[in-house]
Amino acid sequence: MKHFLDTLTIDNSYSFDGSNILSSNKAIAATPVFSAVNTYTIASIIHNISGKEIMEFYQFLAQFPLLGMHHEIGKKIFRGITNLESKELHNKTILYRARKNESEIPFVKKEMFAPPYGMPHQQRFNTHGYNVLYMTDKELAASEEINSDCKINMFKVKLLENCNMLDITKQDCALFEFCHKDATRSHSNIENAYLVPGFFACCCIYHKITGVIYKNTKVENAKNYVFFNYNENWFDLIGSDFIK
Repeated sequence: MKHFLDTLTIDNSYSFDGSNILSSNKAIAATPVFSAVNTYTIASIIHNISGKEIMEFYQFLAQFPLLGMHHEIGKKIFRGITNLESKELHNKTILYRARKNESEIPFVKKEMFAPPYGMPHQQRFNTHGYNVLYMTDKELAASEEINSDCKINMFKVKLLENCNMLDITKQDCALFEFCHKDATRSHSNIENAYLVPGFFACCCIYHKITGVIYKNTKVENAKNYVFFNYNENWFDLIGSDFIK
């Protein structure tokens, strides 16, 4: 089977022949591929995926949701994701998380975290049953994520550890733009708008990336933080109470 890099052209002067060597089309010595990657960066492969290619990948996932790695765009995302630039989220950062709470007393810290494996519904960066931790940097943004008139329990936490996150809020990239698409809010058990970001998240989890920072689609200038690989001890609970 051909690797997707087998036919990669770096520029008009170099081409990749599948043998871990970049061959020069000019009269200069061949260069080992992994030293050239430092110059051209694998990350550019993800940034160079076009909107048309992302839409084709989306249609593929809608038909074959578990076979993303059998599509050329899926392979590019999987291979390039570890070379994306990360942003350090500093300790003492204040974050918020909201949950529905029908009881008479606020949740405790243990109840703040993601529900057990098998329980979560599909959301932007998780497939059905897979638990990740969603937070945001504004209290209003956290409450707006709860589409219900029931009582909302608001958690306010302080991050105790520095951690590196992928920041996709400002990058001009068709993949990241699609990851911010609004949900269709249909009555289906599958939210099609979340198929591509769900695949992106699975690649992050596989590569042990801590999490992703993305724009909140409901509150201006708010950012959401989804943690894939984290420790509960990273978070200090400052407060837990009802807001409505």
